[in-house]
Amino acid sequence: HSGPDLFQRTSIDPEDATSWGPEINLASQLGLCGYSYPNPVQFSDGTLWLILRIHPGRLPTKWYYSASTDNGITWKTPVEFFRTDSYGYVQLMQYADVLHFSANPNHPRYNPKNPTYSFQYIHDTNTDGTRLSLPISSSNLPTVVYDGSDGCSWIWDVAVHTDGSLRILYVRIDKENTRHRMYWARWSGEAWRAHLITDTGTNIGSFNPYDVNYQDPWY
Repeated sequence: HSGPDLFQRTSIDPEDATSWGPEINLASQLGLCGYSYPNPVQFSDGTLWLILRIHPGRLPTKWYYSASTDNGITWKTPVEFFRTDSYGYVQLMQYADVLHFSANPNHPRYNPKNPTYSFQYIHDTNTDGTRLSLPISSSNLPTVVYDGSDGCSWIWDVAVHTDGSLRILYVRIDKENTRHRMYWARWSGEAWRAHLITDTGTNIGSFNPYDVNYQDPWY
C-alpha cells in the first residue's frame, strides 16, 4: 500500500489463470512512487489503461492513468486526472468505451462535509456533458452528486442501468459517526436524484484496539 514498486504479470494464454509470464516491475516505466489501487481496463481498440492512486509520502494524493497500445508490454507517461484535497478515493465502472467515476476529494476522517462527485472520462466530459480540464479537483468541480450538507459521504459503488443512466451508491455519516444512511443516486439527464435505501445504524467494520488503522467508524 503506497509502496515504491508496482508489479505486473501476464497470463501465457487468454482466459487461463494457470500459467503466467515473468513478473515485471513497472515502476521504472511509470516513474512514480507510492502506488495504490491499480485498476486495469481495456477499450474496444485494444488500448489498455492502468488507473492508480499515487501517495509519494506527501499530500495530496493524486490519481493517474497510463496507456499501453502494445498489450501491456510498454506503458506511456502517466497523466494526472484527479487531484484530491488530502486522501481522496474513486470508484469506477467501464461501460462500452466510457469510464464512469464517483469520487470523494477526501477521507471522511479529515472532512466532516466530505462531498461525492461524479464524472465520466475518455472523452474529457463531465456527467452533464460539459468539458473537463485536467486534473479534476475541488477547485475544478465535476458534477456534484451530494454536497456534504447532511453529513460526510463515503463512496461505495458506481454502475450503469440497462437504460444507460448512471447509478451511484454512497453512505452519509452523521457528525458523531454513529449513524450511517445508505443512498443511491440516479443521473436524470439534468441533475442527480438521491434516494434513501436504509439507515444501517453504526459502522459495520471490526474494531481492533491494538491497531489504529482498524478503529475507524466509517466502515
